[in-house]
Amino acid sequence: SLLDVGLKNKAHVIADQIYSIDPFTNVFVYDEGLNQGNITKFFDGDESEPKMDIIIEEIDDPQSKLFIRQEARKRRLPLIMASDMGSIVQVEVSRYDLDENLPLTFGVSDQELITAVETFSQSGTDRKVFFNFVDTLIGTDYRRDELLRIMEERCEIPTSTIIPQLGSTAAASGAIVAELVARIRLGYNYPKRFSFNKKTLEVKIY
Repeated sequence: SLLDVGLKNKAHVIADQIYSIDPFTNVFVYDEGLNQGNITKFFDGDESEPKMDIIIEEIDDPQSKLFIRQEARKRRLPLIMASDMGSIVQVEVSRYDLDENLPLTFGVSDQELITAVETFSQSGTDRKVFFNFVDTLIGTDYRRDELLRIMEERCEIPTSTIIPQLGSTAAASGAIVAELVARIRLGYNYPKRFSFNKKTLEVKIY
């Protein structure tokens, strides 16, 4: 909430929340974000931090999304991304640890994703180009119901973001990702992409 965040860096806010649950947890905060100067330490660790064994990618910036995927695949690390759009949770599971030849995202070539990211980065705030990038990254199944009406500008955007995000959907995303992390570490395998619609209780496996 605003009372939690105030003017604090949200990475520190999350660290404080984790410590309040378990004060013995080791948390390493990158309040400056990931950049060329710290990415090696982030992935590979050093004398004070362990190296990564699984990546949860929940970054907004398209260039960073691309970069994180490239680095995870290079190191053969599994990567999970959950997207919450309206009432739908869609999850990507990229098992680069099992197959280093997997694409950077499901169902499209690396070059298609790179081109979409570069085009969006050059376009500024163009809505059409933004949604073309989203289509390339996660597919087009989110284009339905109220989201489709918003995209076609047939209704007012109910939030400050282009794609409305509900707190309950974000909570469901977090719960699913937490389960996946634990199960993957235990040897379970999952589809490369699946979605859960909490409004209709529909589960779709791609």
